[in-house]
Amino acid sequence: MGIFDFLLKKIDKQGGSTKRKTSVKKSCREKAEYELGLLISDDYVHFIGEKKHLWYKGDLFLGLHKKDNLGSIKATKDARQSWEGFPMNMYVISLLGIDGIMILQDSSGKVYEYFPQNKPHYIFNNLNTYLNSIKE
Repeated sequence: MGIFDFLLKKIDKQGGSTKRKTSVKKSCREKAEYELGLLISDDYVHFIGEKKHLWYKGDLFLGLHKKDNLGSIKATKDARQSWEGFPMNMYVISLLGIDGIMILQDSSGKVYEYFPQNKPHYIFNNLNTYLNSIKE
């Protein structure tokens, strides 16, 4: 069982639902979706929670708060302005800090690696698989 599966089971045991209701304030998710013009994958919302950002096994994951300089909204908007051809149907979930490499996700939950000025490279079918692949 991966960390994401563990977290989902913990949410269920505490009486929470894993269906669209999340620990992130609804307005944060809605604002992010409105600002970016796309839907944010449920698995990312469950993972990031209400945090402005989160370090996981040494990688920085970006939160959904609009006013956060380390947030997914700002990073995605900056990438859209900076890199012609940045995919409009994806958002930045992590900045690796190596040669501008970003980790992106689409609304279905698929995870991609993005090198600026290149096409996104599909790497994992979902966030849980990606998280389990990260080495400490």
